[in-house]
Amino acid sequence: MRWIDPRALDRPRSLVRSLMPNHADGYSPSTPAAAFLAVRWGGPLDTVEENWGAANSSVSGTYAEGLFGAIHGLFGESYSVTTRRVSCSADLRQLTDDVHSGKLQLPKAPITAALYFLWPTTFYDGASACSSSSGGFVEEGAFFDLLRAVEGRGVPTRFPHPSHVYRLLLSKEWQASLCTAPQFCLPPTTRLPISAVVRDAAMAAGAALRTLASMDGGEGRGGGGGEAAAPIPAGGRIERPTLGVAKLGFSWEGLDVRAFKDQAELAAALTALTEQEGFFGDTVIVQSYVPACCELRLFVVDGVVRKHYFCRYEVINERGIFGGWKHRSRADAASAWCGGDEAALEDAVARATALAAVWTRWLVSVCAEPVPVVRMDVLVSLTGAAGKARVTSLELTEAGMSMFAMDTDIVFDALARSCV
Repeated sequence: MRWIDPRALDRPRSLVRSLMPNHADGYSPSTPAAAFLAVRWGGPLDTVEENWGAANSSVSGTYAEGLFGAIHGLFGESYSVTTRRVSCSADLRQLTDDVHSGKLQLPKAPITAALYFLWPTTFYDGASACSSSSGGFVEEGAFFDLLRAVEGRGVPTRFPHPSHVYRLLLSKEWQASLCTAPQFCLPPTTRLPISAVVRDAAMAAGAALRTLASMDGGEGRGGGGGEAAAPIPAGGRIERPTLGVAKLGFSWEGLDVRAFKDQAELAAALTALTEQEGFFGDTVIVQSYVPACCELRLFVVDGVVRKHYFCRYEVINERGIFGGWKHRSRADAASAWCGGDEAALEDAVARATALAAVWTRWLVSVCAEPVPVVRMDVLVSLTGAAGKARVTSLELTEAGMSMFAMDTDIVFDALARSCV
C-alpha cells in the first residue's frame, strides 16, 4: 500500500509516505525493533466533514495510514503491527479478556506501543446519538478497561494518550476542577449529578445558576488584565441572548452542547441531554457564557505552538445548538467579527500563546511523560481598548483532534517519536 497525502496535489512533492504491504493492518518482520498493537474500527464508517482536514477523522483508515506512515519513516521495515478491528463494545470486552488470559500478545521487541483509533462515549452501543454520522463510537467503560489491561502488561498507550490522560481530557472534569484557579482563564463551571436532573430539572438548573453566580467575580476569567468584555461589533456576535452552556463529557464535534438564556432553558437543556437514548453518564457540565467575537485554536506540538487559526460558530438555533462553523484568516476575522481591529487579534494570539504555556505545565503534572500533541481552543473577546483582547480557555482537545489546516506531517511525526 502506498499512502498519498491528499494535499500533495497542491504542492511539489507527491509521495509523502511509503508503506510496506499491509503495514497498517498487520505486519511482522522476524526481528522487529518495535511492536505495535493497533485497535481500529471495523464497522461502517461514513465520510466525515471536510473540516477534519487532509488526515480525515482519527477513526478513519486515512488517519491510521498517516500515523503508520510516520512510524515507517522512523523504523523502516523493522517493526510489527498486530491489528484488531472492533465494531462494538462487546468486541472490546473480548479483547480485554484475551489480554488477561494471554491470548493477545505482541511479538518480543525493545519498543512496544498501543494505538487506539476509536471514539469512547457515554452512550450504549446502538444509541441514536452515536449510530448516525461517521461511526467509530464505543462505550467508554469497555474502552478504558482495555487500555488499562494492555498498559498493565507494560505496553504504553501512545495514541491518543495514556488512559488516565485521555480519560481526563475527554471527561472535561478539569474544567470544573480548575476554573477557580485564575491562571487557567476558565469561565465559572460546575457539574450537576444526573440524579439531581432526574429528580427535578428546574431545581437542578437553579442550583447550577446560583453556583455559577457565586463564582463569577471576574478574577482571572481571561488573559486580558481582568477587563470585562466589551460589546461585540455588529456582525460579530451570535444574535441570541445567552447566559451559559450545558454539555456532556465524552462527546464529539459539539454534538452534546446546548446554550441557554435562562433557568427554564437550562432545565430543558439538562433534560434533553440526559434523556437521550442510551445515555449512561453521571454528570452534566454547566458553564457561564463568555461573550466572544471568535475562537482561536492553537496546535501545540512537543510543547510549542506550531499553528493557529480563527473560527467561530455563527448561529445558535432554537434548541440551543451551535451551528454555522466558519474559518477565516486573521485579516478576514478582524474585518467580519472584530470591527476591523486586527491588532486585537494579534494581541489575542500573544495572550493565548502564554496561556498555552500554562496548560503545558499543567499537563506535565498530569503525566510525567510529555504529551506530544494537543489542541488548545480559546475564546477571544474584545476589551473596548483598541488593539487589546481577552482570552478565555475553552477546550483541551486530544491528539486525535480535527487538524483542519494543520500540516499533518508535523503531528504524525511527533506522535511517532513519542513511541520511542
